[in-house]
Amino acid sequence: MASVASSVKISSIPPAFICSNSKKIMIDPVLSLCGHIFDRVVIQSLVNCPLDNYPINQEECIYLEELKQKNQNYTKGRIYDCDGPFFSLFSLDSLKGWI
Repeated sequence: MASVASSVKISSIPPAFICSNSKKIMIDPVLSLCGHIFDRVVIQSLVNCPLDNYPINQEECIYLEELKQKNQNYTKGRIYDCDGPFFSLFSLDSLKGWI
């Protein structure tokens, strides 16, 4: 079965909502000191930024609450706009990792 993310055209998603590393919609966005935005779960496994090799310290990353809210609103709007039983069975939280 294809994932939800693969059924959505990546070009239709605002670039600000996409993790710089995983290329998926971020659930918990953070800003690194080098200026790149990653999903928190992705940054936990990084020692250096994959884009510029700058050292990443998780404690120094800035939590982006406003971007998280915008991501959630965007994603919820897309899920509720879809027809079919698959989307009516799952909450947004249960789709973490898929989108």
